[in-house]
Amino acid sequence: MKKWLTGIFAISALVYFSACKNGTTGGKNFNLNGTVTGMQDGKLYLVHQDSAMQNIFDTLEVKGGKFSFSGNVNEPTPYYIINDPQAPAAPLIFFAEKGDVKIEADASNLQFAKVTGAKNQEMYNQYRNSVAPLAAKADSIMKLSMNVTDQGQTVQLQEAYMRLNEEESELIRKFVKEHPEAHVSAFLIVNKFLSQPAAEEIEPLYNGLSPEVKNSTWGKQIADVYNKVKSTSIGSKAPDFTLEDVNGKPMSLSSLRGQYVLVDFWASWCGPCRAENPNVVKAYNQFKGKNFTILGVSLDKEKDKWLAAIDKDKLAWPQVSDLKGWESSAAALYFVQSIPANFLLDKEGKIVARNLRGDELSKKLAELMP
Repeated sequence: MKKWLTGIFAISALVYFSACKNGTTGGKNFNLNGTVTGMQDGKLYLVHQDSAMQNIFDTLEVKGGKFSFSGNVNEPTPYYIINDPQAPAAPLIFFAEKGDVKIEADASNLQFAKVTGAKNQEMYNQYRNSVAPLAAKADSIMKLSMNVTDQGQTVQLQEAYMRLNEEESELIRKFVKEHPEAHVSAFLIVNKFLSQPAAEEIEPLYNGLSPEVKNSTWGKQIADVYNKVKSTSIGSKAPDFTLEDVNGKPMSLSSLRGQYVLVDFWASWCGPCRAENPNVVKAYNQFKGKNFTILGVSLDKEKDKWLAAIDKDKLAWPQVSDLKGWESSAAALYFVQSIPANFLLDKEGKIVARNLRGDELSKKLAELMP
């Protein structure tokens, strides 16, 4: 479950409306003209983020199935068109830069609109076309998962989704390498690799960007996140923290030093976390006799629901929480932006792996503890 919804497969919910404000200032250097079927007269909403990553929105008046807008951008900027700011469905995404943008959309399915524009829009179109087959498969898997109750089938679907997710990641790495001068590249890095950021993943992608893109709004965001996550990169000593356990007694991560420790961030309300728990239980039962343990860190707010989930999922290892949800001090320390998230530590407290899913955890532990 993502704190701020990102990723290209999940991009349908990318626009998160908080701290919104109206209006666009400055001169006008890009023009938007669009047609929309399925809507003769009505309103659509145009959204982008300012340098502080706050959402700014304008209203698009649709008359006779047409709309237009003129705005000002200082750099190529991703914009989103949605049909309802209170319950945004999959948005139409386009890149505004100096010049004209033309859109042909269907009101019932905005995200698949035909968009033509300048350089960055054409590059985004290229990327979107390359990822479309993967996105279609991912959408099918998500629909199937809604009707599956068998745990084995759920795990299979989850693993299939993860494979598609990695294929998507590889497409983005390739795109960024081939287009270091494109602002689209920075946008894709942010939306794919910053929800569960790892310094070792971000650094080579960021370093390959052109100076202009590094200095862009999205480039600066990448640099900011990279500086924050260096302390939790593979090879770094894991930051210590102390939180209360299920009995209200303080427990520190460092108290487990001398064992291999999986620091596992999760929550009772997180569906993907609960689906992953059987894999974690399996690994724990297999390796708990080999100097391995887990420290669960919950992002719950309600203690009774946290304790019920521990009992139902049979989580037999230590659990801690400050019951502050996304304001968890440990989550902030580890820059956890989505869950499930985990960090595997060696006996000296150094991070040796991150975000192990499915059988990856057991395989990694088998390497360390044959």
